[in-house]
Amino acid sequence: MKKIDCILLKILPVSIILFALSLVFSPERANSQKAEESAVLNQKYRNEVRKIVISRKNADSTDELLEMTRHGDFYLLSDMDSKITCLANSKLISSLLENAVKIRKFYRLSQKSSDAEKFLTDESSSIVVSFYASGEEPVSKIYFGAEDALKNRIYLRSHKSNVVYECENDFHQYLNTELDYWAEGKIFAEAENPVQIGFEILSENEKLPETKKIDEKSGDFQKKSAYLLELRHGKIVDMIPSSAKKISVLSVYSGNGRISRLDFYEVKNGMGEEEQESYFYTKSVIPSQIDGQENSFAFYSENAVYEVSAWTFGRICDLF
Repeated sequence: MKKIDCILLKILPVSIILFALSLVFSPERANSQKAEESAVLNQKYRNEVRKIVISRKNADSTDELLEMTRHGDFYLLSDMDSKITCLANSKLISSLLENAVKIRKFYRLSQKSSDAEKFLTDESSSIVVSFYASGEEPVSKIYFGAEDALKNRIYLRSHKSNVVYECENDFHQYLNTELDYWAEGKIFAEAENPVQIGFEILSENEKLPETKKIDEKSGDFQKKSAYLLELRHGKIVDMIPSSAKKISVLSVYSGNGRISRLDFYEVKNGMGEEEQESYFYTKSVIPSQIDGQENSFAFYSENAVYEVSAWTFGRICDLF
C-alpha cells in the first residue's frame, strides 16, 4: 500500500497542473468571443445624415433600391425602380438612426474576404444600408447578412473592411426595401392645426361640384379634423387605373397657411350585385409662406398614387 500511496502522491501534483492548464488553454476558452464596443454609425453624424439608401440584389442581379433624403422637416422617399416619390415615415427613420448610433457589442467572426459569402455579407446576398452626410461618399455603409434566430444575432460588416461581426439583432425591422413599408402612412402627415376643411363632390359632368366646408367655428370641428388626420392610406401605386373616374376633392387648410389637396378617383369592378368600388387619390400640397425651399421641394416632388379602402373613403364622406 505504501508503494501505491507514493505513486499516487507523485501523480497528484501532475494532475493538478494538467487540470489548471486545461482551464487556461481549453478549446472553449480559446474560442470564446471577445466583444468590441462600437456603433454602426458614429454618434457625431446622428443629426448630420441627409440621405439613407437601402438596397439589395435581386436574383437577376438587378437592384432594389430605396432612397430617403431629408428636405427641411420631411424625408422624401424614392423608389429608384418605379420612380415613385412620396413622403417617408419620419418616425421610422428616426428610430433607425437611434439604433444605428447605439453603442453595442460586436463579436468578430472572420476577417477573410472569402467568408463574406458564407455569412451572406457579400454584395450579392446582403441588404445594404448606407448613411450619407454632406459628401457623396457614405459615412457608413453596412452589409447585413444572415440572422441567427437562436442567439438573436445578425452578421454584418462595413464596406471599409472584410471583417465579419455578429451583434444583437435589433436591425431586422429596418432591413426592408418595400416602398409601402417606409412610406408615411397618414393621409395628411404634413397638415398642422387645420382651420378649415373643404369637400367637393363632383357631378356627372364635373362642372357643378357640390361644395361643403367646415371650419373652426363649427362645434365639432376639432373632433372631425383630429379624426381626419389619423386616417391612413393603403397601397401605393405608380398610376391611376385607366377606368378611374374623378369623384371628389378634399382640401385641408392648415393654420400656418399650408394647403393639402386630395383628388379622389373611383374604379368600379364587376357588375350587378357583384360590383365593388376601389378608391385612389393623388395629393398636391401648396406650401405656406413660412415653408422653406426644402419643404416646398418635398411637397412638389410627391407623385405617388394612393389607394384607400371603401371604409376609409366612407368615413371621410360621413364627416360632411
